[in-house]
Amino acid sequence: MKTKISNLFEQIKDYRIEDELMSQDLIEEWINQFHEEDREFILEETTHLMKHRYLSLENAKLLIKNRIEFLYEKHNFATPQDFLEEVRIIDHQPEGKSQKILLNLLYEVCDEHFNFDLSNHFNIKAKYYLYFDDVLCTGDTLYKGLANNTETSKGFFFEKNVDGKTNLEVFIENDAKLLLSFFCLHKKNIYKVISRLRHGLKYSLNIYYSWNSGLEIDNTLEDNCKFNFFILSESNKSDKVEECENQIKNKLNTSNYYKEEDFYYRPDDIPDEEKLYSSKENRERYEKIISEICIDIYNGSEGLLDNARARPLGYGLRLENSLGFGTLFFTWRNAPYNTPLIFWYGHHGWTPLFRRNYIEY
Repeated sequence: MKTKISNLFEQIKDYRIEDELMSQDLIEEWINQFHEEDREFILEETTHLMKHRYLSLENAKLLIKNRIEFLYEKHNFATPQDFLEEVRIIDHQPEGKSQKILLNLLYEVCDEHFNFDLSNHFNIKAKYYLYFDDVLCTGDTLYKGLANNTETSKGFFFEKNVDGKTNLEVFIENDAKLLLSFFCLHKKNIYKVISRLRHGLKYSLNIYYSWNSGLEIDNTLEDNCKFNFFILSESNKSDKVEECENQIKNKLNTSNYYKEEDFYYRPDDIPDEEKLYSSKENRERYEKIISEICIDIYNGSEGLLDNARARPLGYGLRLENSLGFGTLFFTWRNAPYNTPLIFWYGHHGWTPLFRRNYIEY
């Protein structure tokens, strides 16, 4: 098993490397929490998943460089510098969120590869407003950051600009475009959040979104859905899963906006071709093992049980009929709340694979 631990470590060894959070000892502690007969299998399949869904710092820099090159060509600029002159960066997430780190990395890449100091660049007449983040899951963080408009929380577009106007007013005056750029996004939720933004701002923004095509997560749940995320199949519903489903329904029923619908499960034998896990059979086994342990973690925490968005397979939308969002995407800085609990939830006796800070918007 030492070799398998080492193989997984090689895939994720730069996770929060400056904080020294990742080690082979940690991986061994994490895997020893599983039943002995499952440990080698979980190590092998997790290593396979991380080859596709863990983004190292080195690869992140490469993707950022490629993204800038894509955007300047897409929007018909002669050079990256010409494009960056017309860009205004949206920096609105709280300290401690991973976006701050990503923006510093963006500035570093622009300085190194394009000889452009984006960190000190401010163009009040910018034609392109760039919102850059690692992953779009539910879209809730994006919406709050841009369109919240309460007495205690103002999103970027409702904040006052240097001339006393709101950023939205200046955006409209400049006939600007909003560029949403991610390493990874969930297909269903980008559509939802764009509609929600336009409704919340009461303005039909000109929005252009882009991402790394190899990291698109198809969670549309349509007949041709790729299901390239963590979602339990119908045939894997055990008594423990049924009990958890009923508990979540009872939690949702406390809302006046809840609609009784079937819970989301993956139809058996779909997708037709498995491209995320190492095989269809391994997917079934992996998701069954992980789901049941996540349910144990969930049931052991009053904080999770009482939180409307918290689910065993990751935080989701407040009224969603599911066991959780099921994101499978990690970076050298971030293990999203939307991933299954076994990866990041470090309470009540469980040691997660990816330790993280708890920063709410």
